[in-house]
Amino acid sequence: MPMMLLSGCGLLPHTHPEKEITPESSHSIQELCDFPRQFFATRYDANKIEVSVDATKPMTEKISFGNGCSYRTSDQNYLGYVSLLHSADAITSPQQVEHSSRTLTVDGVRVTEIAKPIPDYADPATARPWFELIADIDGWEGKLGFKNGDDQGTQVGARLLVDMIRKLKG
Repeated sequence: MPMMLLSGCGLLPHTHPEKEITPESSHSIQELCDFPRQFFATRYDANKIEVSVDATKPMTEKISFGNGCSYRTSDQNYLGYVSLLHSADAITSPQQVEHSSRTLTVDGVRVTEIAKPIPDYADPATARPWFELIADIDGWEGKLGFKNGDDQGTQVGARLLVDMIRKLKG
């Protein structure tokens, strides 16, 4: 009777499981949250911007995975968010864009702009879409999301996003 032999590599439990290590930046979550603060203040003419961390980490922790910050006005009007994580931890797949998108290039870096549709309850004559900008540099994925998207916001936001990733990834 013919016998088939199968390799058993990886089937048996390891006595010393290898630990996957997420790269860590030498910069803090506080630096991540501070980076786009002026973008939101200027764009929305808001004197006082409230920033909150989107994870249960202290602002003093180093950037690694699960890093994000949200921005609101003092009257709790939500303006947008920023995130930075190593691509191995990224959830977004650039091929799965369900909304209109376009690609810009900033200093040789591809930045994808995703314009999300205006909700049915909003007046399409006056409402503007929610924009999300995504870029990846050396395995670090950054995102910047903001309401009332337009070309000016995309141009300024894309530059900010590329500068932020370059500064904070290391």
